Amino acid sequence: LSDRIKWDMDSDDELVWKYPSEEILIGSQLIVGEGQQAVFCKSGELFDIFGPGRHTLTTANLPLLRKVVNFPFFGKKTPFVAEIWYVSKLKKMNILWGTKAPIPLMDHMIGVPVSVRAFGQWGYHATSPARLIKQFVGTKSSFSRTELADYMYGKLIQSLTESIAECFLNGISILEITNHLEKIADTYTVLNIC
Repeated sequence: LSDRIKWDMDSDDELVWKYPSEEILIGSQLIVGEGQQAVFCKSGELFDIFGPGRHTLTTANLPLLRKVVNFPFFGKKTPFVAEIWYVSKLKKMNILWGTKAPIPLMDHMIGVPVSVRAFGQWGYHATSPARLIKQFVGTKSSFSRTELADYMYGKLIQSLTESIAECFLNGISILEITNHLEKIADTYTVLNIC
């Protein structure tokens, strides 16, 4: 049993990492680095979130443990089963994207079908580590920025296609679309998923 819990982010691509042991000792040192948060779970239930710093795991800072941890060790460091997830809070702001294939749309202003392509740059950071774990990670032991980017790419292209199609349905021509790019971009300013 380890009494020191820490995540040394080995790669910029790591977004979520589960501490490999579920055997935790009361009194263990939980070390959370700058740009990280640690999510403490027991039996699939979220107990607490710890920010940067050194935290001693006790029933004082995890009061819900009193209900679920047995104390047969009388004064010694009591072991219990729990999960600790680390989430990177670092911002990733330089992800390039582009449509893999043209989006076919009918331009009603000029009366011909057109093929629209789009590209740009986007970024993200985790604002709710618990929600990120629940919605995307599940029972996996890690989750990468690449996996999140793959998911977000699909959502981005779907939303982009809908926004551009709506412009065309509202009588905007391909010849005028550049005048409406700011409105289209505003749709993607914040995709609040986690």
